[in-house]
Amino acid sequence: MSTLIAGLRALRQRRLDQRARAVCPADSWAFTPLYTGGQCPLCGWTPEGYSHTPPPLTRYERYWGAMAAIVAVSVLMFVVVVVAATRG
Repeated sequence: MSTLIAGLRALRQRRLDQRARAVCPADSWAFTPLYTGGQCPLCGWTPEGYSHTPPPLTRYERYWGAMAAIVAVSVLMFVVVVVAATRG
């Protein structure tokens, strides 16, 4: 139950982070910490009090999802060909 509550809090924080803006004191660059890993993209300055939480699907690699989709479609095509060959 606590992981569900923590997940919901993280999701809510995510929506708030999308609107958060910071201005780097070193180079006066305005940026959104959510999209830059919590740091200034030019000098690496980190805003005080901001904790960067990566998106939930950051760990998901698209390669393995694509490979699973290719395998699933290949198996489906194999089944269709075998059924068509045995009936025809």
